[in-house]
Amino acid sequence: AFLGSLLAPVRSGMLLVRDDLVRAARELGLGFRYAERRFVLKALLAQDAGAVLGWLAREAERWIELHRTLTPAPARIRAFWLERAAASARLLTLLRSEIDAVKECS
Repeated sequence: AFLGSLLAPVRSGMLLVRDDLVRAARELGLGFRYAERRFVLKALLAQDAGAVLGWLAREAERWIELHRTLTPAPARIRAFWLERAAASARLLTLLRSEIDAVKECS
């Protein structure tokens, strides 16, 4: 359900296409195999969950700015998309910090 919510724009506030996941793998130095987006995201998280969650949080922040500056929509609609992306950024940042805390304890 979590992966599905990240890939559903109405839930996450961001549109993650395969090229974005290729970019994530490249930027993070992770392996990538062309497949369905959910499979790719799951494989990336399995390689380095902390780094991928951090990348996703930064991507959500990027989408916040895109919604703020590029969306030619009424303020109410922009606010909806902004809040979705902001909620995703907060959750992903929290999850990343939880993983980092667990690593420190190990």
